[in-house]
Amino acid sequence: MLQIENLRVAYLHDNRRSVAVRDVSFDVPTGATVGLVGESGSGKTTVALSVMRLIRPPIGDIEAGSVRLDGVDLLKLSNKAMRTTLHGDIGYIPQDPTAALDPLCKIGRHVDETLSPKIPKAERRALIISLLESLGVRNAATRLGSYPHEFSGGMCQRVAIATALARGPKLVIADEPTTALDVTTQLSILRLLDAQRRERNLSMLFVTHDLAVAQMLCQYVVVMYAGEVVEKGPTAEVIQRPRHPYTRALVGAIPQPTDKSRARLRAIPGQPPAPAQDRVGCPFAPRCPLAADACKVMPELKELDGVEVACWKAGVEEEPRVVAETR
Repeated sequence: MLQIENLRVAYLHDNRRSVAVRDVSFDVPTGATVGLVGESGSGKTTVALSVMRLIRPPIGDIEAGSVRLDGVDLLKLSNKAMRTTLHGDIGYIPQDPTAALDPLCKIGRHVDETLSPKIPKAERRALIISLLESLGVRNAATRLGSYPHEFSGGMCQRVAIATALARGPKLVIADEPTTALDVTTQLSILRLLDAQRRERNLSMLFVTHDLAVAQMLCQYVVVMYAGEVVEKGPTAEVIQRPRHPYTRALVGAIPQPTDKSRARLRAIPGQPPAPAQDRVGCPFAPRCPLAADACKVMPELKELDGVEVACWKAGVEEEPRVVAETR
């Protein structure tokens, strides 16, 4: 469904170009959810925005690569054709629905604006009510006239999801849509998204920093670090048997609520490199417990036991360093 090849994106400031995404390639199959995971600043959201062509001068520039949706390269479409694609074929679910929804616009109008004006008004209303009810909004018919502030965060996210799904898109891009919600609401939203994917045979690109969320929702994961893909493959294979030291460190940092031993939390020492920072070799080397002279040259992605990994010592086991303690 979605094919991203050798995507390279830079941000522009003070007449300088800071490369934020470097030669990223991966696919989102039809009917599957692919999770983009990694620390803040790894380039996840930049990739998602690039798919929608929302990065442009003077803020940034998509320097190279291709983004194909059903074989059509979105980066080569005219602005008018791209707007049509965004309106019909791509749905977007924001991170914070309370900020994304217009506080002066009623709930029903938010969803109605995404539907074709050629559809009769009564039919549009029925479609909106049916969609909101399918997403768990009770008494949807009477709540179309409500404003966003009259809804909880979870209900606002359901409205945002309805807005993304109203036109029957081929691809849904969700940018950390549960971050602003409490844990219980997060779970219900994740289950809702997965149910909609199955029912509608949707392709979904899910941006998250939480591997536990990716494990629950995604069939495939793409692990990014400093703007590059370091590991990708089926979710179970990547998370249960991580090959890259960075992926292994991320998995090791997942809290284990069933662990009653008061074991120390694991964390990754150091900081990711800034996009403007000059780099040589593997960007994770300064933080990696397995770093060696070979890491002065950036390894290419290679297939290893059903996943692709960019590491000279892929699969070598070593526990991440322990730096923090639970309270």
